Amino acid sequence: MIDPARLEIVLIAVARRYAPTAAPPTWARPGDFQTGLPELARRLASEGALVLSAEAQASAVPTDASAYTAWVDAYKSLYTLLCRTLFPSFMRIDAFYVDQLQPPIAIVYGECAPVMTALGGYVTPYAAMRSGTRPSEIEMRGMLDLLFEALEAGDLPRPDYAYLRDECLAVLRGLLDLPLYHTPIMPSLNAIFHAQPAPATPPTAPPSAPPPPPTTLPSAQKAPPPPPPQTLPTQTAPAQPTPPPMPQPPPPTSIPERRAAPDAVPLFFNPAKRNPDDLPPPPLPPLPR
Repeated sequence: MIDPARLEIVLIAVARRYAPTAAPPTWARPGDFQTGLPELARRLASEGALVLSAEAQASAVPTDASAYTAWVDAYKSLYTLLCRTLFPSFMRIDAFYVDQLQPPIAIVYGECAPVMTALGGYVTPYAAMRSGTRPSEIEMRGMLDLLFEALEAGDLPRPDYAYLRDECLAVLRGLLDLPLYHTPIMPSLNAIFHAQPAPATPPTAPPSAPPPPPTTLPSAQKAPPPPPPQTLPTQTAPAQPTPPPMPQPPPPTSIPERRAAPDAVPLFFNPAKRNPDDLPPPPLPPLPR
């Protein structure tokens, strides 16, 4: 973890060398700069001076100086690859450490300020987010596409674009494989590199409350009274004009019970089994850490 007082001293010293207008003339000690150190680091990158920091990961094997050398060389290689294709007139690149303290702070200065700003705004926060992991090539290519879009490299011929991206991907892979934790100093240029997701926005109006549940179960509710029994109307034969007397059968003692036909009995089917295709897909695996 970088000491804020040390970081402020470093940024002011770099500003006085590469961006004099960004260094307050009245600054005398840590705490005098009130604008914000990340914004000052962004201003320095826009002048071509990218401030970097990294520290060794906790492991049984101590990190030697070669890891820090490879860390700085990776940024120099990315700058060279990008400028050789996009800005061949601005190939100068320098790098040095500001002091001998830990964690080390390095300054990488390039003549092409837009490339330095893109490296600090895309590569550094991505390396900080993915350090110690092995992201897929598809993800890394997507990040490089964002970097190239910021540098307006989309008009390159397709073979040149693919070649440049593959070369940068190899350097980026080596940067992530180093046993280092990368500390972003300037703000990222894309929200996807923020480590913590933004809090969800609360709804402007509370949703309407559902109706209260019934206090009794449907089976316990009082059933309506049954309708009064109806008597069958007495059927009288229509009057016949002077019919001859005929013997009448004796009246039935009771009404015969009516039975429904077998096919009139309602059938109750078991619910159909759900089609396996309609089942929801299994949850996605968590992202690699």
